Amino acid sequence: MVRPRKSPFSLRDFVRGSGTRKLTLVANMTNEDLCSAFDTLERLGALPRVHSMRVVLHSRDRTPRCLLCAVGARSLSGLRHLSLSDVSLHPDFKPHWSWFSALAGQLTSIELCRTRSPSSVRLPVFPTLAFSRLRCLTFHRYGEHVLPLLVNGIFPSLTQLHLGHAATCEAPSRLMPSLRLLTMEAKNADCSRLPFIFFKLAPKLDCVEFTSGNDYYKEHFLEHFEFAYKKATYDKALSHAPSLRRVVLRGGTLTLRMSILQKINHRREALVLPPHLWDVELENVQLVSDHEKAKKIRDALRAPMDTIDGI
Repeated sequence: MVRPRKSPFSLRDFVRGSGTRKLTLVANMTNEDLCSAFDTLERLGALPRVHSMRVVLHSRDRTPRCLLCAVGARSLSGLRHLSLSDVSLHPDFKPHWSWFSALAGQLTSIELCRTRSPSSVRLPVFPTLAFSRLRCLTFHRYGEHVLPLLVNGIFPSLTQLHLGHAATCEAPSRLMPSLRLLTMEAKNADCSRLPFIFFKLAPKLDCVEFTSGNDYYKEHFLEHFEFAYKKATYDKALSHAPSLRRVVLRGGTLTLRMSILQKINHRREALVLPPHLWDVELENVQLVSDHEKAKKIRDALRAPMDTIDGI
């Protein structure tokens, strides 16, 4: 969506030049310009052709009502991919929230960046939405500010879930029968057990990609397999991962103790239920001995405090 004063072409030119093809709308503008652009699209009969929409609200207009006022009353029957940034999704604004509820059943992918919703304390007033066609869901930051949307959602077709900067280990209470890929970046130690919660919810989950800037979180994640194995006699659900095939560990030029990986590899097959083989893959992760690891920790403790996070 271009502003005529900043381009030799108008939005009308682009719409007419597109013929009958699907449209992708990218907008980074004020609420006033956004409303004007949607008015133009509506007059040209182009809204049903909108297939993908990426919207960033202008810094002057980052309030819950801005985007909702612009598009809430308009039909977007062809929309399948939605990306929002700097938008607040708040159930108390019911007239403006209804547009998102109406889209839930038709969207196949949603990406939320710097998007806010009520804290978990207000979960009861958050609407339960059935995302019947959604296949890919991405949170650039996964915490209490977006937790209600995931916890209160129903995702029968979701195959990919991407949790960036995960700061909570809360997860949906409903099953995710189609989920195959979980990617996450852990921001604290508790989040290291988040994949094990999804193993219970997603029987088809076959790949977990785990990223962290802290070595301890990656090691803590691997050690959960061993912990589950030791508890299996009275809590078998902890390690129930029937479809797991790959665990990918990522994280800068960081280190992982070889002893932990060797312990996991020694009895990988027995660490999941039902027992089967699965692989651990390392990307930009250096294996070191326990002695080398201890030395790195000692060296880091002597260094300025801002280097300790990567231990």
